[in-house]
Amino acid sequence: MRLTIWDLAAATAPVDVTSGPAVERFVFVIDGAASIAEGANQRAIGKEMLVIVSPAARNVTLSDVKKGTALVAVFESLKP
Repeated sequence: MRLTIWDLAAATAPVDVTSGPAVERFVFVIDGAASIAEGANQRAIGKEMLVIVSPAARNVTLSDVKKGTALVAVFESLKP
C-alpha cells in the first residue's frame, strides 16, 4: 500500500490521481474542499469524504475548490 498526501492548494494544475498502474485508489479529503473530475464529469468533495477510484478509471483529476484549503490522502496498492 502506498499513501500519498497532496496539498492541492499548492498545486498549479489539477493532479491526475490515475497516472501509474491500473489499481484501485481511495481518495480521502483530510481538510478543505476539493473537486474530482473525469472528463466532463465533476463533483465537489469535502472534508472527511472518501471516494473510491476504479482501476479502470483514467484521467481522474483532483483540484482545490476554495483556493488554499484542500489537503487529500490517496491510498493505492503497489501491485495491480
